[in-house]
Amino acid sequence: MRYAVVPQHHGGIMRRQIALGALAYILPTFPLGYVWHLTLFKDTYDALQIYRPDILVPFGLASMAIQGVVWAFIYARLFAGESVMRGAVRFFVLAMPLAWSFAVLAVGAKHRMSSVAGFVGIETGFFLLQYAVVSPLLALDVQGAVWLALSVAIAGQVGWSVAAARRAGASWRLLTTTALVNLVLGLLILSFKIVLTH
Repeated sequence: MRYAVVPQHHGGIMRRQIALGALAYILPTFPLGYVWHLTLFKDTYDALQIYRPDILVPFGLASMAIQGVVWAFIYARLFAGESVMRGAVRFFVLAMPLAWSFAVLAVGAKHRMSSVAGFVGIETGFFLLQYAVVSPLLALDVQGAVWLALSVAIAGQVGWSVAAARRAGASWRLLTTTALVNLVLGLLILSFKIVLTH
């Protein structure tokens, strides 16, 4: 019986791909989830009466981290080497319905809420958006995925800050200042990345 010899550096490359793929999933998913559930459609979710008043954000982050690692591993095993478009579409077709079945259908089936149809509708919209964003990120080459994920994270940072300021009743001038400050902070992070990697 013959065994394939796997180069020693292959494990390191695979770990790096999975780590970067997980980041490409987590970095956009957290801001998307936060803004969608706790800002843009907060009133809708409040009316559904499904969430506890003191949401445990660390549990959400832990869940996203686990999902990110698992999806990155699956992508690396099943779709590596595909073109960006083909890999993204194939991953979307696999991952979105699976995640939707766990997080939407199963929750709708067993949790109390004011409207199951309302919950399924709004969460379906979220999952379509989320996987439309993360599927191409996972499909991009490593460098492209990191840059795009960082860009989405900066957009999320600006979005959260503006949403929080708006919710607090800030003036348009303060909203603009908040957005600019967070944008500058995000660009500084990108600058440090450029300096440290070149």
